[in-house]
Amino acid sequence: MSNLLPLDSQTLPAGVKSRFIDNVNGLRMHILEAGDDHNRPLVILLHGFPELAYTWRKVLIPLANQGYHVIAPDQRGCGRTITIDRNSDDDFTSFSMLNSCQDI
Repeated sequence: MSNLLPLDSQTLPAGVKSRFIDNVNGLRMHILEAGDDHNRPLVILLHGFPELAYTWRKVLIPLANQGYHVIAPDQRGCGRTITIDRNSDDDFTSFSMLNSCQDI
């Protein structure tokens, strides 16, 4: 398992949390999150290449203030998201469209 830590709260707008979710389709996925009430409608913000969840840092709070639970993940191979199986680092078949969809 990686020793990566969540982003320091000083680098994020107030109200945005950085955390990890373990074993998402074989990943340790890093997400940014705002709007703590999980009963709110969910909005998932997906970055493009070569971006990160951090790209959405200024959008998370305005959406949360509108009543949404907002998540921005670092997608497979980007940012702090890593594969749990370190033997698969050289296997690019995991970057298939199906896996990308299952990650989310």
